[in-house]
Amino acid sequence: MTFKPFKKTLVGGVRGIKTHAAGRGTITLKSTFNKRNFTLTLKDVLYIPRNKNNLISLERWEATGGKFAAHKGVLMLTTESGHPVVQGP
Repeated sequence: MTFKPFKKTLVGGVRGIKTHAAGRGTITLKSTFNKRNFTLTLKDVLYIPRNKNNLISLERWEATGGKFAAHKGVLMLTTESGHPVVQGP
């Protein structure tokens, strides 16, 4: 994991809501899907101290080669090679 703090920077979010990011870094996420364990590395993640939820940008996921699909309120993230790694509402 890496982290570089910076002065609070205004960023836009869902529904045009503005908030402040206080740093940027690389994180790893652990996921289990179909009894297989995955470690996902996300780069250039913004640290937003006031955010109550962790959010993943689907646009950024696609930009790194990942894919996603949604059906009946369930979202699935897959790797560039098509392996599902995360599923949830």
